[in-house]
Amino acid sequence: MTEHLIRLRGGWGCRPAGLPESAERPLSLPVRWSEDTQGRLILTRRFGRPRVVAASEVLLLRMEQVDGIVSLSLNGHPIALAAGLATAHEVELDGLSARNVLVLEVEAPEFQAANGRSQQEWGLIALVVRSLGAAEQPRGPAPP
Repeated sequence: MTEHLIRLRGGWGCRPAGLPESAERPLSLPVRWSEDTQGRLILTRRFGRPRVVAASEVLLLRMEQVDGIVSLSLNGHPIALAAGLATAHEVELDGLSARNVLVLEVEAPEFQAANGRSQQEWGLIALVVRSLGAAEQPRGPAPP
């Protein structure tokens, strides 16, 4: 099984929850939350559909160091995440459009100034094109 990562670093929009999209400002991930990025935030990322060979590859959304996610949606459809305080998620993506919008609602961790820096970086997010091993690939009908 091999993987190709498409890191979603730049191109994010960030705004406080409850404000319109016009209030978005650019954001690159990973980020160290600061005093001016507190509370509930909406992060938005637009992206095109990666090329995937359906029979031998699967497309995943991998998110690490993402504590505080309240909700996640893709193209307006909610995506269920594991319950609890998980800081990493991997979700299989099916049926992407040519253009897609990923929206995360996040409760930003409390800013803790220590020598002018906050806690660890937040938000290692990538699309993963994973090649399936022979045992994992879908099988056609059995020979007669």
